[in-house]
Amino acid sequence: MREYIFVLFCSILTKTTIIIQSIYIPCFGTLIAKVYQLFQSGEKNIKKMKNVVIYSPDFSLCYSLLMYLQTQYKVVATTDIEVVSALVCNGSADLVIMDKEPDANLLLKCEQFKKCKSNVPLILTYVFNNRIKETEGKIKKFINEIFYKPFDLNEISSKIPTLLANA
Repeated sequence: MREYIFVLFCSILTKTTIIIQSIYIPCFGTLIAKVYQLFQSGEKNIKKMKNVVIYSPDFSLCYSLLMYLQTQYKVVATTDIEVVSALVCNGSADLVIMDKEPDANLLLKCEQFKKCKSNVPLILTYVFNNRIKETEGKIKKFINEIFYKPFDLNEISSKIPTLLANA
């Protein structure tokens, strides 16, 4: 398993936000899970908020979704799918939003997420394309909601409480 070093940007706006951007340099493995656990343990005075993980290769989209959701949820945004895996498998994710076109790798990751934590809701966003209909059909058994770009943020934010309640 490849190991990574992570650069953390903590928002000064709230104590419930972490943005993670990965630098691919070999390093000690479970750093992100430990940092996230330390972050959570220091939140004694903050009401119990659900943990939302946002993944996109596009850092700007990660940041935009983070800013939009940070008042209602504890948000971790990352450009590295391996970080999402670590957070789901250690139980730190209550819901995952992924912005990526469905492919074989994403299908395997979604299957892994459901094996680690079967009740974690998964939301997928991407630009619809007819050539990936078959892959989308396969991934739908793991995904709770799909939103095609351009998507309405209000629609996504209205689905999140329902998905979290059913988890």
